[in-house]
Amino acid sequence: MDSENIPERAVDPSTKDLIFWIGKIAYWTVWPIYTAIYYVVSYLAVALLYIGKLIFRPLSFILAPLVYLARFLWACFLFPFHFLAKFETLYIYLSVAAFIGIVGGLVISLLYGSLQGALGLDQQQNPPGRTIKQYRKEKQEKKAGSDSAFLSPPHDISSGHVSLSDGLRKPRKGNSLSAQTIMEEVDSESSS
Repeated sequence: MDSENIPERAVDPSTKDLIFWIGKIAYWTVWPIYTAIYYVVSYLAVALLYIGKLIFRPLSFILAPLVYLARFLWACFLFPFHFLAKFETLYIYLSVAAFIGIVGGLVISLLYGSLQGALGLDQQQNPPGRTIKQYRKEKQEKKAGSDSAFLSPPHDISSGHVSLSDGLRKPRKGNSLSAQTIMEEVDSESSS
């Protein structure tokens, strides 16, 4: 690289003076516009704040009951959450205990099941018990067997005679005490 090709000054003096004068002209034209806008906006803001202050004081006085009511309702709404926040440590303690209990129970259950299967200790299934239908059928058969011991063999009796066994052959509807008539005793002293 030759030192002849590199210029000593990158910007010539005439260009430097031109940039200086453009900046000065821009400053003197933009600054008054900026200052005017600043003062207009600031005076408008002060005027609007003053008018807002004049309106806000009576409006806040009129709306004060509604504000207090809204604050009260908001406090009532937040009360349960503030109350529950007092028990935060208890919730943490109980949730950790529940988590440890669930994990421990699952570990014990899995360990017991795998050991039971590995050692061949599976329990035999118990035969299922009687169903309700079978129980009723057995009861009816037992009842029919016990009733037949009291019945006399069927024989012809004239239609005018009634046998004691006729009552046993008929289906019994009311064998309980409440189905029988209770006869009152007559006092012998009161009749004489």
